[in-house]
Amino acid sequence: MLERVGAFFDVDGTLLKGNIIRYYAFLRRREMGMIWRQIWSAGLLLRVPYYLIVDRISRELLTTRFYKNYRTFTPLRLRDGASALFHEELKPNLYPRALECIKAHRAKGHVVVLVSGSIRQIATPVAEHVGADGILCTELEEKQGVFTGALKAGSLTGPRKAKALSNYARLHQISLDVSHAYADSLDDVPMLDCVGHPVVINPDVRLRKLASDRGWSAQYWCPDGPKT
Repeated sequence: MLERVGAFFDVDGTLLKGNIIRYYAFLRRREMGMIWRQIWSAGLLLRVPYYLIVDRISRELLTTRFYKNYRTFTPLRLRDGASALFHEELKPNLYPRALECIKAHRAKGHVVVLVSGSIRQIATPVAEHVGADGILCTELEEKQGVFTGALKAGSLTGPRKAKALSNYARLHQISLDVSHAYADSLDDVPMLDCVGHPVVINPDVRLRKLASDRGWSAQYWCPDGPKT
């Protein structure tokens, strides 16, 4: 029996330029008038250093805290905002080399799966656009028609990404030994460790060194990054 091959892609920073803070800022600012938008944006800018520090400590801690901002959002409000976000921000910022890589995997009959810490409403349009076969992402908890700011099963980061990837592979008869994974963060190392062909994307100094030490490939899909 032929082995099924998977191609697992992180999204933010790997397929496209973006992050969860930027997405939330877009969703909130589009609902505001010009003056309040400027005031609110200034306040968010002051909080960015705090979020960066928390992210350095723990990506899971950052996302768990940050997604509390979505409490009181309704599914309709978030769906409409996410649609605008995709067309105005995400789609234009998809890396051409990422799209080429996905196209090459699909041409070989590989199972393409996006594995993202972003919430489903934001990650789904990206998955549909690139023709992914599956999507693994963070899920917001909903009660009485609104999101609570809590997460259904925790943030899809670090080891949870690896576990979700492994479970998906088992359910879909995918051999991880011959599969591929692409990601841009140290937080994604457990995910990269799951497959036989890990590739670090747009790595910073620390991730580039780790990849070199482990014999992993490195590629630069960001247009202004180093060329391979």
